[in-house]
Amino acid sequence: MKTRSILVIVAGAVVLAFLLKILLLDVMRVQGGSMEPTLLPGQVLFVDRWAYGLQLPFINDYIVRWSRPKRGDLVVFLNPVDGILVVKRCVGLQGDPIKVENNTLMIGNLAIPVTEKEAKRFESYREVPQSTIFALGDNVRVSEDSRIYGFIPVGRLLGRVMFELPGDAVRPLAK
Repeated sequence: MKTRSILVIVAGAVVLAFLLKILLLDVMRVQGGSMEPTLLPGQVLFVDRWAYGLQLPFINDYIVRWSRPKRGDLVVFLNPVDGILVVKRCVGLQGDPIKVENNTLMIGNLAIPVTEKEAKRFESYREVPQSTIFALGDNVRVSEDSRIYGFIPVGRLLGRVMFELPGDAVRPLAK
């Protein structure tokens, strides 16, 4: 009888943790250096999955939306190329003007260096399209971001970074 009670409590805790992770709060570890110096490889991030609204698990859109991304938000989404969870900075919002000149992409007042191929991708746009953002890594030289995979639909955002633990707070455990 006692073993059964313990199993029920453990199973309940696992289900609750799973629901919290999917619906409210997610934890991720920074991979790569695309967000340096803001975020370092190995840092642990806490992601607010309700920052912009309520999403059903595994559906790429909001049921109810109460907020939109703001310029400067650190947003989390699945990289459209390989499906890996990434964090980038929101630098362009829907309606922001876009202009391409001399391998420079202008979004609002921000000048972003782009390759000739990337410049061609954005030449036809005059503004960031409706219900999308332009996301950029802080380490522009090594970041794969909206310059490569285009505008990010707001419905694909999994959340906003709430806070991060410093890199040395996530040292591997001693064996």
